[in-house]
Amino acid sequence: MALTVHKTLFNRLFFYSILLLVFISFASSHAQNSPNIPIITEPSADGQIVNPADVHMETRPMSDPDPGDTHECTDWEIRTITPSEMIWITSCIAGVEKVHTHLGDGQFAGSYANRRELLHDTRYRLRVRHRDNTGLWSPYAERIFQTGSPTQLFPLSLDDIATSPAPGLLDEAGLEPILPPGAFIRLESGMKEILLDIRGQDGGRNVIENPPALTHHAPVRAVISAGSSGLLLQRFRLTFTDGDGIERTIYFPSLNLASTQQIYFWVSENGSTYFGEAPQTEPDLSRLAQGAPVPWSVAQPGYKVEIFAKGFQLPVNIAFNPNAGNQPKSPFFYVTELYGTIKVVTRDGTVSDYATNLLNFNPTGVFPGSGEQGLSGIVVEPITGDIFASLLYADPPPAGPHYPKVVRFHSNDGGLTAATQTTLIAMPGELQGQSHFISTLTIGPDGKLYVNMGDGFNSATALNLDSFRGKILRLNLDGAAPADNPFYNASDGISARDYVYAYGFRNPFGGAWRTADASLYEVENGNDRNDRFAKVVAGGNYGWNDTAASMTINAVYTWVETHAPVNLAFIQPSTFGGSGFPPEKMDRAFVTESGGTWATGPQRNGKRIVEFVLDAAGKLLSGPTTLVEYNGSGKASASALAAGPDGLYFADLYKDLDYRTPIDRGANILRVKFIGKADFTADLNNGAAPLAVQFTDRSVVPGVNGWLWSFGDGNAGTAQHPTHTYAADGLYDVRLTVTGDNGVAVAQKNAFIIAGELPKGLRAEYYNNLDFTGRVVTRIDPVVNFDWRGGAAAPAIGADNFSARWTGQIRPRFSETYTFYALADDGIRLWVNDELLINRWHDQAATEYSGTIDLRAGQFYDIQIEYYERIGQAVMKLEWESFSQRREIVSSTRLFPVRVNLKNLPVPASFALKQNYPNPLRASAFNPATTMEFNLPAESVVNLTIYDMLGQEVITLLQNEHYSGGEHFAQWYGADNRGALVPSGLYFYKLTATPLNDSKPFRATRKMLLIR
Repeated sequence: MALTVHKTLFNRLFFYSILLLVFISFASSHAQNSPNIPIITEPSADGQIVNPADVHMETRPMSDPDPGDTHECTDWEIRTITPSEMIWITSCIAGVEKVHTHLGDGQFAGSYANRRELLHDTRYRLRVRHRDNTGLWSPYAERIFQTGSPTQLFPLSLDDIATSPAPGLLDEAGLEPILPPGAFIRLESGMKEILLDIRGQDGGRNVIENPPALTHHAPVRAVISAGSSGLLLQRFRLTFTDGDGIERTIYFPSLNLASTQQIYFWVSENGSTYFGEAPQTEPDLSRLAQGAPVPWSVAQPGYKVEIFAKGFQLPVNIAFNPNAGNQPKSPFFYVTELYGTIKVVTRDGTVSDYATNLLNFNPTGVFPGSGEQGLSGIVVEPITGDIFASLLYADPPPAGPHYPKVVRFHSNDGGLTAATQTTLIAMPGELQGQSHFISTLTIGPDGKLYVNMGDGFNSATALNLDSFRGKILRLNLDGAAPADNPFYNASDGISARDYVYAYGFRNPFGGAWRTADASLYEVENGNDRNDRFAKVVAGGNYGWNDTAASMTINAVYTWVETHAPVNLAFIQPSTFGGSGFPPEKMDRAFVTESGGTWATGPQRNGKRIVEFVLDAAGKLLSGPTTLVEYNGSGKASASALAAGPDGLYFADLYKDLDYRTPIDRGANILRVKFIGKADFTADLNNGAAPLAVQFTDRSVVPGVNGWLWSFGDGNAGTAQHPTHTYAADGLYDVRLTVTGDNGVAVAQKNAFIIAGELPKGLRAEYYNNLDFTGRVVTRIDPVVNFDWRGGAAAPAIGADNFSARWTGQIRPRFSETYTFYALADDGIRLWVNDELLINRWHDQAATEYSGTIDLRAGQFYDIQIEYYERIGQAVMKLEWESFSQRREIVSSTRLFPVRVNLKNLPVPASFALKQNYPNPLRASAFNPATTMEFNLPAESVVNLTIYDMLGQEVITLLQNEHYSGGEHFAQWYGADNRGALVPSGLYFYKLTATPLNDSKPFRATRKMLLIR
């Protein structure tokens, strides 16, 4: 008996010793490890060219060698290459942005602190690291990428077209062109994924088919088919609203297509079309078909660019009538055309001649080059309405040297035409030519006339006080030199020195007065670098001496790379009440950057309006920040600039398209208006139907006079703060259109309201052809598990020569690598999360293919399946598998036919702790995990703990963690708090959830079995 006891005791001691050794060995080998280095998926490869305003940054889900560690957050940063400077960062960002982020999610820093986008045509380094829930960081992963060239056009990329407002065709007369039967206009991706289809029908009408959203954004191309009778169309446009609520217009040229002929176009961001070819799958924006009439985009929300007046030849300056009448034909502003005409523009946009033939020489020389001279500056005297203009004259005419002068015009018909002209001051002997000649005129708060003078390409004149050139001059309105000028001295006679207000300038094209400090500011061009923006002070020396360094003297800001700033205006209350701009824009300077002369397409250094913020003393606080930039394929630039009563007006200098020479008439005066920003909120955005929602308008729109709500269920409203009841289950896009004095502002929030439970399955579309055109059947397929054999896939679908597309989202249960299996007869393509996993697009007997991808538990991923059957047997099945997910047909509970916004998921009606899966947990050397799912009806503090059969704590998975209302997951890898594997047996997991709304805490316990 004693022997037996001692033997038993020995066995127990031996067992526990071995167990202790195993524990020590396991613990030492399972210290906390850092996450693995991230795998960057966007930009997808070193050297990839990206849009500098919208850099997509993405990694695969975090990989961590420690079982149970979860992805807490991510650091993203962008650095310059040489020198290495961190210029953009987002620190420890959580949510979806842990694995996919954009520039707007972070902040620019360092020398980029006031930028909104990266530089064009520049190499950068992306760095990213993951942090797990233990606080450990992964090593940094890096990716070198390149921003697009400034002349690079970006294609229009869409994933959806809204059904409301309805898309439509309009010709130049504003009428709908009717397509003949059989003809169609189709928008699609390069892979023939249809976005919109418009077809002619019997009875003289167009029928619009608007398929569901694509699972990804794709470049847009248009296919136009003539049908059997041919197609004749004058220039027309297609208008629609995209899936993000942005109003779009695509512009098409005149067409004359023969019977059955088809033509292809690619579309750029601004709606211009470019000739394409049928085999192309990637956009080609090299051959313009039809340009956009307003090839300008706003870089800041709430603004709009529109054409106000047309038909100008080289417009270089704008001057508003400070006392303009309110009638349609009242003179509103004046425009100087370089080659000797002053145009008057009335309130209704009518353009006519105010004064003509002002040059006594032939100005149409080489352009660019010697033709860049003539008439320039203009200002309206506020009391008399007289006009002052600056120009060159030939002495003797017409072939003599060119000298500067200022002329005063008087009108006898209310400012519509000039009756008399008087030379205010002429400056013989002051030789000037292209570019560096007399330019901007302004009237200061002292009532004096200020004249900007270029150096005539003779830098020595700028510092010579006895020359008019290279100066800012100050005159009385009768042309005399004011006695209080800084260098005035009448004792030796009146000369150039007596007129000088400031000196040392190269070519001060632009100038404007700032009320806040009662000061004149100017902009001028450097030679090969150092353009200058400066505050002009009386008697100031600005140092131009033919060196680049001298162009930095007294500068508020210097463009080191030349951008060719040519004009300047201040938005301020003293000028037309602030021009209708919002309060935050008051006292800001705006500058036109013309860029390279007669340059084609967008330019890295120019063709935009930029904004500067100054302090009270005129020191730079921020800028330049782009307000408006060119996005077309033509020659238009930015030149004249002036603040008007209802916006910022500018000239585009050249005829943009269809030009023969640089001096063709056809330039425009455009207006930048603040139309406002639409926004709204809701008191709730999910719940059981019928669901009553109170919407609140949060828009900032000047002169609001109307609201139009589209609630997404076919109903609309016009109240400012409406209440709407959603009667049926579904996901609803909400759109608010606010009309104000300056135009229309729109806000759209997709899947903003979710009524009832999410639908299950995938959206299925069936076609009676192989190219996904002419959809016949649309339905929800709960699963993709079909063996049609030789039968039909759906009613009205033939047994052969049909295609099908399934779209929606998939939600995995585990954070693991998934393998998708597709069994198909014939062709099959499968995308998951925009990644093409399977691509076997050919005739074949039933064959199985597979592809793998890393997915995160609980996340929603886009999925798209394309399939075709040519002849014979027809099979299409989709299965998946991961380490914890047994291989099976993808269940309908994991599939959703709509795009789900995690923020808008319906909140469960009650608390629940669900049975873990898989159960039992069959342990192996791979340390598989089991998943516990729990539901919260409200935001709560959550604790989740696992206990053994004796009630002793094994591990705390969640401790005082804050979770929003919704469906959540936690995983256990069969280890305790120290990382040691626990033995086989029965375990309990206990959830405690304490709602933040002070309701009663929820407690629940379930059992699980672990088998090793």
